Amino acid sequence: MKAIPRAFMLMAFLAASVGQAHAITIQFDISGLASLGPDVLFGIDFIDGDGPSNSVSVRDINTNGTAGPVTLVGGASVSAGGYLLEDTVFYTSLLLEYSGGTQLSLQFNPTNNAPAPGMFADMLAIYVLDGSSGLPSIYTDEPLGTNALMSWTASGLNSGDLLVYGPSSPAPVTWSGTYIEDQNLISEPSALPLLAIGLIVLATGSLRKDGWL
Repeated sequence: MKAIPRAFMLMAFLAASVGQAHAITIQFDISGLASLGPDVLFGIDFIDGDGPSNSVSVRDINTNGTAGPVTLVGGASVSAGGYLLEDTVFYTSLLLEYSGGTQLSLQFNPTNNAPAPGMFADMLAIYVLDGSSGLPSIYTDEPLGTNALMSWTASGLNSGDLLVYGPSSPAPVTWSGTYIEDQNLISEPSALPLLAIGLIVLATGSLRKDGWL
């Protein structure tokens, strides 16, 4: 019996290897905002570590407060259903002001491209600031002293690196950041499908030549 050409076996392997990736969704929730005063400012910063570009969409913003001014800095823009943060500059920021509310929730959808060798990873962070002074309303145990409530870093692996920090002293405000599993798979951009197609053509010709077809 003639052996099936190696090209055909490789083609079958590569075709089976063309995978799918899930979209990353991060849910952020915070409550107890009334204890911080009448006006609360949410700062969402996106820092470009250089290397491959990433972006973050901010959407599904829900609160029982009244929305105030929105400030867009750097690569921040309004998009359908929310806002888009792009690392077109080193520092990108979105400032959302609310008054009279007790809670807020929103979702982030970041891309997760790994940093280039020797470069820093792109990073997202969220803060709560005083609406009048712009200073932190909540001090956290974030190790660099930025007082971020939550940070996410584009590692290029799995869903990136999500860290949620706690208050540095007892506070009447509680918050959480969690991944939400997205069951809607999206195609992984790759050259493998094209390579598999080419191997199919080569394998088919080889099979015909050897009398398999």
